[in-house]
Amino acid sequence: MRLVFFGSPEFAEPALRVLHEHHEVVLVVTQPDRPKGRGQKLAPTRIKEVALELGLPCVSPKKIKSGSLWDNLRDARADYFIVTAYGRILPRGILDMPRLGSLNIHPSRLPLHRGPAPVNWALLCGDESTAVTVMEISEEMDAGDIIRVQEVPILPTESGGALLDRCAVIGAALLNEV
Repeated sequence: MRLVFFGSPEFAEPALRVLHEHHEVVLVVTQPDRPKGRGQKLAPTRIKEVALELGLPCVSPKKIKSGSLWDNLRDARADYFIVTAYGRILPRGILDMPRLGSLNIHPSRLPLHRGPAPVNWALLCGDESTAVTVMEISEEMDAGDIIRVQEVPILPTESGGALLDRCAVIGAALLNEV
């Protein structure tokens, strides 16, 4: 399958690596470099670093509605767009470009704990488990048709970061199965 991958932070790394191993990732889209650290030097996202390491073409548009991004996406002739913690809401025009659709990995049992911090909410609510959901993307946040869900038990001493890392690996495998 020809894929365009949208992602930015570490959470998206396992998915990009698994998809690169099993499919043709023709383009990676990530957030622009941002000031980081004490010196506020520009630093790339983790996904940009991984894309460059893997030799994948990568773009970091400042505006999602820029004509050059849309041209790159159309030229990719992708079967699917895969979105994993990209950090921006994609407009309908972009979501409709790939031949088979656009998919997302979300680290919760949707619709429970929708939004940007589902793992934190699962821990704060005292949930005994969470899930990883692979879903079709719709214009509404975390509201597309659910394709597959895998239960993830929350370990008694697990931190939010450790749980999120575990969900990222589970989500990558689940997405590859889908």
